[in-house]
Amino acid sequence: MRGHHWGGGHRGGYWNYQAIESLNLTDAQKEQLSGIAQASFTDAQALRTQLHETRVQLNLELIKPQLDKAAIAKLQAQQADLTQKLSARTLEARIQAAEVLTVEQRTTLNQQVEAWRQQWSAAPNAPRGPGAGPNPQANYNGLLVPMPMR
Repeated sequence: MRGHHWGGGHRGGYWNYQAIESLNLTDAQKEQLSGIAQASFTDAQALRTQLHETRVQLNLELIKPQLDKAAIAKLQAQQADLTQKLSARTLEARIQAAEVLTVEQRTTLNQQVEAWRQQWSAAPNAPRGPGAGPNPQANYNGLLVPMPMR
């Protein structure tokens, strides 16, 4: 599970292990959240694959000598549907994860996310993602918890 991300890997999309560790989760919470993360990752991966395939098909349609506007419109509608499904699945997992946390843990997590957003706004071109933080050698326990998205 270590290394999985949720939400595209930017602006709060990656799991933040230091924040999670500060929530003092119980073993039961860790297990539940890991299951939620794994299921969401698997589902999202399948949707992303379908979305990529649809984009490839759309690009192929757009380079044909004779454009088929009906086919292009159909592929665009499929893209919109897949994007909506991906968004809904991500939100479903965030809700499930929030239900596992106590009110105090959710409040703490929200405060941390807001602090990160302020930092990101102050430095929009700063490096992001795993290894870009102040302690890339930290020993994480493999727990994955979703970070709220913008």
